[in-house]
Amino acid sequence: MLEFTGGDGVSVLYDAVGKDAYVGMSAEVFEMIAAGVLKPNISREYTLDEIAQAHIDIAGRETTGAIILTF
Repeated sequence: MLEFTGGDGVSVLYDAVGKDAYVGMSAEVFEMIAAGVLKPNISREYTLDEIAQAHIDIAGRETTGAIILTF
């Protein structure tokens, strides 16, 4: 994308490859996680009671990687 924008980049990129492509790719990613090939970076777990704080933390860029919401 940097090449296409002369180094400026973009705020949003829309990729219209379709649901089938994403389903196939996500299955492969989950298999790799299960096999231990990929290890997701889980920043923090929040309970449902902490959902407001989770939103504040995300908006304030206080998290990195994934967050988990537990019920």
